[in-house]
Amino acid sequence: MRVGVIALLLLLPAGSRPAVSRDDVTVAAAVDAGQIRKVAPRRPIERRAYLPEPVRVSVEAIGPSLGPEAAPVTIVEFSDFQCPFCARVVATLKQVREKYGDKVRLVFRQFPLSFHPHAAKAAEASLCAHEQGKFWDMHEAMFANQQALYPEQLKAKAAELGLNAESFNQALDSGKYAGAVEADLAAGQSAGVSGTPAIFINGRFVNGAVPLEQITAIIDDELRRKGIGG
Repeated sequence: MRVGVIALLLLLPAGSRPAVSRDDVTVAAAVDAGQIRKVAPRRPIERRAYLPEPVRVSVEAIGPSLGPEAAPVTIVEFSDFQCPFCARVVATLKQVREKYGDKVRLVFRQFPLSFHPHAAKAAEASLCAHEQGKFWDMHEAMFANQQALYPEQLKAKAAELGLNAESFNQALDSGKYAGAVEADLAAGQSAGVSGTPAIFINGRFVNGAVPLEQITAIIDDELRRKGIGG
């Protein structure tokens, strides 16, 4: 309370003025004299909610990919070209890429299941196509018709896609990429993969052909943890 205000209050009749103590007068005088500074009220401290760290599995993001390497979210998919559930998730992951653009990188790794007789050779065929810059074209063609995965049918697909037939056929017949397929299979098994599709979103494991909403919920959470909008 300032001294001038106190002086006016003291002029009021005794019964109608508020109580003014000697301390009020002393403090007000000190404020007027500049001996005490006014202190603005403190703003409440904003506390952020604590986000516990989710379980993550260390998975190397190597292989054919879409999206920038520096993307804040990396999705590593272990897949089988003869698996119907893997075919189902192709459209889901396409929607993910359309929704998030350069915020997401998709990496494809091979995981041909032993009970799918044509899966291993189809995996090799995809890498033969990758050698000529046509992995994703071959990927789409094989998932579009999973009943046509015999070697001669794979060669026909390659020719239709405009690949160098001689080079592709030689690589496929020689098993040039069989070792790379086996390496992916071993990496998946080390990460705990036993079926397909197996998806790792920044190391967070998602098992099977789950709905789009389940995948986007994890991506949104990962972006939120990095302070990035979805």
